[in-house]
Amino acid sequence: MSPKTLLRFAAFAMLPALSGFSARTAKELPARQVIQTMAKQEQNLLHSLLRFHPLVETYVQTMRPTRRLGMVPTGDHYYLGALELAPGLLEEQSYLHHGGCGSNPLKALHCLYSMHYNSSGFAAMLFPDPGRFNAANYHFRYVRQDFLGNVRCFVFNVRPRARLRGGFKGRIWIEARHDHLVRFNGIFTPQPFFGRYFHFDSWRVNVRPGLWVPAFVYSEETRVRDTSWFGLAGHTAFRAVTRLWGYGLGKLKRQSTASQMIIEGAVRDRARGQQAYSPIQAERIWQREAENNVLRKLQKAGMLAPPGPVDKLLATVVNNIEVTNNLDIEPAVRCRVLLTTPMVSFTVGHTIVLSRGMIDVLPNEPSLAMVLAHELATIVAGSPLNTKYAFYDRMLIPNSKVFDRFRLRQDPRDRAAVAAETLKLLENSPYKNQLGQAGLFLRMMRVRAKHLKHLMAPSFFGDALRHPSRQAGLEPLLRMAPPLQLTSLTQIAALPLGSRVLVNPWNDKAALFQAPPVALLDAREKMPFELTPQRPYLRRVLARPQLAAAKTRATRVTP
Repeated sequence: MSPKTLLRFAAFAMLPALSGFSARTAKELPARQVIQTMAKQEQNLLHSLLRFHPLVETYVQTMRPTRRLGMVPTGDHYYLGALELAPGLLEEQSYLHHGGCGSNPLKALHCLYSMHYNSSGFAAMLFPDPGRFNAANYHFRYVRQDFLGNVRCFVFNVRPRARLRGGFKGRIWIEARHDHLVRFNGIFTPQPFFGRYFHFDSWRVNVRPGLWVPAFVYSEETRVRDTSWFGLAGHTAFRAVTRLWGYGLGKLKRQSTASQMIIEGAVRDRARGQQAYSPIQAERIWQREAENNVLRKLQKAGMLAPPGPVDKLLATVVNNIEVTNNLDIEPAVRCRVLLTTPMVSFTVGHTIVLSRGMIDVLPNEPSLAMVLAHELATIVAGSPLNTKYAFYDRMLIPNSKVFDRFRLRQDPRDRAAVAAETLKLLENSPYKNQLGQAGLFLRMMRVRAKHLKHLMAPSFFGDALRHPSRQAGLEPLLRMAPPLQLTSLTQIAALPLGSRVLVNPWNDKAALFQAPPVALLDAREKMPFELTPQRPYLRRVLARPQLAAAKTRATRVTP
């Protein structure tokens, strides 16, 4: 802890005891400095974010109360785009085609009498009040000190001054070292005549020394009046999570230019005596080149995580299936992680891709093996990637067009053969005696499938696991599964979203979520396929000299 921070803590604790200072004045003196610095940091953050265009994803689940399971989902909505931040402007450039009410009379009538969610409204929750969040426009009342993760924070209650038209009302957390705003919890006021503001809890994470960026927003209403056409739709409840990543996409190291001189050392020729590639080798190289082009484009667009530890876990399960089935696949099968929430899996050539949401909700290794075996069966059945992607001009497209340009779906004519091959691979795998657990996961999917269409049957990238033809082929696994017991605390058919994978918002690296196991106390805590509040464990990113000094202190031995 720096001397400056120690002096600030002393000011909070000791000034009330000094003669000549009232308790109110003593608290205002250090608090005024914290608020003033925080307001400057907010302006600096807004200026810094002009250089970035992170991806912003919002997933909404509408809810209804039940007696046995508490709130359960009844529908969902999904939004994905790039955050566009300009002076006085904060909006989301959508990557998906949602459309409007249109000219269809039935669709227009549905729009008129139902509530709709505005993705830009969720994006607005990333900042409390851009350009106005300071002591001149808001009342700040110091509450206490608190820890978020291992970051000490000052906590303030805030409300807009009477002269301010609209603003943020709630509580904020300011980290105690450099006065960055790291969390704010509350609502925008006043409520508009048409439309609705929702309560939200917005978090920021430290991605670079001195840079805290918006990363998570959790919004929830347990009972909200529908404002569509006199509120004829009554009341509704919902949960929503907004996630951001891809801040460092524009900061990736550029490839070497022609103006740079590179002196190459001696290169060992691994194919001595080979004078050319055979036609089969050339064909495989050409296919792999198309595959690599697609993967690089998806990663550059922020859709695909860089290779990392999650890929290794997936590859281990794939290897277990390959070895026990005596498969020798060339080129070797790889695994990657799609960073979006909807549950999809697909292949890009010989690369298996699973979405973050899919990995999150799988409760055990046999269920994971079922999904990976299906994609491995697709590769074995011979569903090659279209080699048109080997021509690089097809990669020269905006990031927002990757969903339109890449059609990475399985041929419907091959689904029956792939399903049969999937069962064959699983029956010869190390998981053959645990396939009932995979079937239980499929049973739980059937219960939630009609309500969570955007989660389980997205309209982009790959095939949904709940696709009827795909489920029909896996019917034997359903017969192996035990009866579904929704209120049992020992039977876990599926996990909540956010249970497995943690994504770094700066470099998009995916890592496995590490947290101690928690015993369930009630069936309401099972929450299969459901959204839960987001609470990241905050840590500071140290500069390299500070990190080296910290390691030296940690390894020093006291005589």
